[in-house]
Amino acid sequence: MGKTFSELLAAKRRVKELEQEVVTLKEQLRPIPPPNIVGETSAAEVEAKIREIFPNVETLKIADRKYKLTTVEEMNRFLARDDTDKITWVREWPDCDDFTRRLLGNMTVPGWWSLAKGDCWIYGEDWGHSIVITLLYEGEQDTEPRVYFIEGQSDAMELAPEMFEDISVGLIKI
Repeated sequence: MGKTFSELLAAKRRVKELEQEVVTLKEQLRPIPPPNIVGETSAAEVEAKIREIFPNVETLKIADRKYKLTTVEEMNRFLARDDTDKITWVREWPDCDDFTRRLLGNMTVPGWWSLAKGDCWIYGEDWGHSIVITLLYEGEQDTEPRVYFIEGQSDAMELAPEMFEDISVGLIKI
């Protein structure tokens, strides 16, 4: 028995939807294109910038001697493509440190791996939290990078001293 015209149209529409879904999935599998690098900084400069904002940081570990720098706009482009924030937060697994590590792990692709970024443990009076810390230029014409926090669960990105008030910083690993 043959299909009716409306059934054929519906099937054709469904094929187009599936083709678009395949294109979307292929796009998600491709690595995020590298950022536009607009500067470079040394480990000493990274440390000085962080200690300027958080003079009482308990432990600061910096792995490399040099880092590349990009802009807030480029980091937002990365975050728009990254899917870490799509995971559902659960007490203990996956919680804040898992989101931080996942987001940092996703940045281990060409171009993104050279940026000054790492894991930061911040503490309030009765709480602790893991968050991504990074240095970025606000725009390509800027001459001084600024320290930002990125929340892995939501992609929220703000200047580090403004995202949380009355915090202490226990550990930073970049």
